[in-house]
Amino acid sequence: MTTLAHDFAAEYAARLKAAHTGLQKSLPMLVRHAGVIEVRAFRSGKVESGYFDAAHLHEAIEAMAMLDARDAQVFVTLNPCVDALIARSANRLRAVGKSPLTGDADVSHRVSLLIDVDAIRPSDTSSSDTQHAAASAKATVISDALRALGWPEPIIADSGNGAHVVYAIDLPNDRGSTELVRNVLAALADRFDDPEGGSDRVIVDRSVFNAARICTAWGTVKRKGSSMEKYPHRRSGVVSVPDERVTVSVELLTKLVDMHAAKITIATPTARASTANGGRYTTVGSGEAGRQELAEWIERHGLNVIREDDKGDVYQWVLDACPWNETHQDAAISHGPHGRGFKCFHASCADHNWHSLRKHVEGRERDVSYPMPANLNRATIVLEGPPTAANSEFDLTMLRDAVSHVDPASKTQVGKNGKQIDAWYAVGMGLHWESGGADAALALWQE
Repeated sequence: MTTLAHDFAAEYAARLKAAHTGLQKSLPMLVRHAGVIEVRAFRSGKVESGYFDAAHLHEAIEAMAMLDARDAQVFVTLNPCVDALIARSANRLRAVGKSPLTGDADVSHRVSLLIDVDAIRPSDTSSSDTQHAAASAKATVISDALRALGWPEPIIADSGNGAHVVYAIDLPNDRGSTELVRNVLAALADRFDDPEGGSDRVIVDRSVFNAARICTAWGTVKRKGSSMEKYPHRRSGVVSVPDERVTVSVELLTKLVDMHAAKITIATPTARASTANGGRYTTVGSGEAGRQELAEWIERHGLNVIREDDKGDVYQWVLDACPWNETHQDAAISHGPHGRGFKCFHASCADHNWHSLRKHVEGRERDVSYPMPANLNRATIVLEGPPTAANSEFDLTMLRDAVSHVDPASKTQVGKNGKQIDAWYAVGMGLHWESGGADAALALWQE
């Protein structure tokens, strides 16, 4: 064996051992539910996936360790899949191609609450040591604060770029649970996010509320972009584990939401009106924050980007292949003043857009636009009651969900005058409209 081959073999063996050791410690914690899990890996633009039951965790660890040693990014579902999904690829990995991955409807119930703490930085880059340390410190602050509220001890893990705080929960997989988890994360983000504009800003990821969320398999290396001295690839791993895993009660989860809902004040929401699309809002943040959020979504869901194009108002991520047809090699995701978009330039994919892409990738669909009341000028968003939907990105889909029980006849009238705004917002959950003043329960910002 040549020296080069010997060195390569030694390095591979060391990687394999390190991953195997970390996964042996972490995977039983992540899948304590004894249900079916999906293992998903991304490597060189390809996706591999497999389903493993509790009796075959050893096989899962072996497969994940080998993938990590070959420079793949390896993830695992946090919540148990329905048993039938194991028939897709029983206790083995396979190339995904057009095969479906786990969607939110494929989760049997929720057992984990993930609080993902990370520093804001350009997409496809690793965190600096300063950013990494700041995220770890923030995770400790969050867990300490929740302990003071009566929450049990969580698992704390190093995600490779930031920190994961994972609590045991026991919730059904339904809309109510989704809203509860989403609002818990929003409350934590509002309380603990660093102020905008600061260097090495650390935030709580509000987007990880869905049931089919995948999480970095602790023990594997987090690989984003090139590994550099200042921005290195790091091996994730478990930092601390409670002596006994105690479930966070629904009462504690609800109490946290109720405590913070009355205190949420959002002065600069990023959703804006656009005359080009008929004066309709979208849920997309404008500027760098919205672009960063979309870039992270693309990476999280394993969509392989071969080129990024900055065209001024519109930023594009060109994919290596259309998610519906891998022979179509001219598909792109975009972010601009009118929101997010998706386009494959083949006629057979003409009906696919951002909505259908999310449904295809995540297993759910999201309505993202609403009529813009034409007569609003400036106001500050202040939520004073117990509304369940607000965040610093001003997600109007969440707002829609919060007032979903509004009289449909009234809802359809929004966008013509202030009195019809009254009819929409004055119904349900204490929301009401006042033309100004600090006690306005809800106002919209238009520039």
